[in-house]
Amino acid sequence: MLAIQGVATIMAMVVLICRAGRMTRDTPAAVRHQHAALFAGLAVSLVVPPLAGKAAITLGIVAFLALSAPRWRHGVPADLQRGDRQM
Repeated sequence: MLAIQGVATIMAMVVLICRAGRMTRDTPAAVRHQHAALFAGLAVSLVVPPLAGKAAITLGIVAFLALSAPRWRHGVPADLQRGDRQM
């Protein structure tokens, strides 16, 4: 189970690195900070004991959500509405 958690954590970190690589100066600072906080929580979780690792991941997720809370205060952000997506 620990191996699965480690592999999943590394996979999530790779996704965050790929996203960070696509960010530009126009990417809001809050979004960059969200991804950095989540990455930090995941990275710490790999080097601490399992129980502390779970706490690190949880804190990273809480920070990610807290940093995006202002965007969601009045509902789904406009740029996330179904009609605004570019695929």
